[in-house]
Amino acid sequence: MKNRRKSHRFDTAFQIKYCPVESRKRFGYTIAENISRGGLCMPALSTLVKTGKLVRLEMKESGEDAPIPAEGRVVWVRHLKRKALLNAEVGVEFTSVKSEDLAQLIPA
Repeated sequence: MKNRRKSHRFDTAFQIKYCPVESRKRFGYTIAENISRGGLCMPALSTLVKTGKLVRLEMKESGEDAPIPAEGRVVWVRHLKRKALLNAEVGVEFTSVKSEDLAQLIPA
């Protein structure tokens, strides 16, 4: 199977607050699994994320005060076969994030 990714992925574990762009009142918290210049993978609550929809992200490394804002499009949702609050794994493609902010989260 051919790897279609444009950028190398890095395993990571930083905090993310996420919500659908159209609703700031419904949000969730998670820990990122991996990241690249193009997007990230994270566990999520399936009722908050839908394929094709935009999500607002606030990414924060431990020890940092200010979160890094971003927006992205959900490109895939994989429903997990387990009884857990975070019952889906989600792929998000960045649509809006400053490259200098992203550089803080990606190893050099």
